[in-house]
Amino acid sequence: MIARAVGLALVVAATVPARAGLAAADGDHRTQTAAVAAGTIAPPPPPSPPDEDAIAQVEESNLEWPRDGFRISLSVGPSMQVGFDISESSGSGVGFSLRLGTASGPRSAWILEAAATGYLAEDDAGQTRTNNSTLLAVGSQLHLAEAAWIRFGGGYTTFSRDTEETSVTDFRGVGAVAAAGYDVVRRGRFALSTELVILAAYYGSGYVGSGFFGLGVTGY
Repeated sequence: MIARAVGLALVVAATVPARAGLAAADGDHRTQTAAVAAGTIAPPPPPSPPDEDAIAQVEESNLEWPRDGFRISLSVGPSMQVGFDISESSGSGVGFSLRLGTASGPRSAWILEAAATGYLAEDDAGQTRTNNSTLLAVGSQLHLAEAAWIRFGGGYTTFSRDTEETSVTDFRGVGAVAAAGYDVVRRGRFALSTELVILAAYYGSGYVGSGFFGLGVTGY
């Protein structure tokens, strides 16, 4: 009987402080609520609106640039061509590059490229004709940074030149391409870029070099 009374006393002694703590906490909460209502304590500030720019940047970073998988690119711009030991092979006009590629690493891709520069030339008879250089190359593109990249490759090249007799003289040889670019705008699965493209070709009897500054678009 004495033992049961002692046990009951211990339970009551342990329960009373806990209830007192809960009552004190409830009293503090009511006091703070009343103070806020009376204006003596400023209410907590409302949550700030979401930063749309920050959300867009996070979503863009989750896209993991540069892209993995297949890509296709096209760029066009003004060009300049200079020939050595090949007559009527220099002039200014338009250049373009069409590329198909696939990722080969975290920041690199294999590229199949068809590039060309062409210009209008006036022959000795005063006729305006079209001369052009073309290159079909296999190469690689490497991202030095998230939006900056370089590209290089080599392959088969031709130079076509109209003569006064209206026939076309073709030169065939080997050539190389080198380019550097920067993605100015990137949205979703598309990127808008600027790039400088340099082409060089050797035809046995002479050399032809050309280049163009292009505005390009890439789809991933």
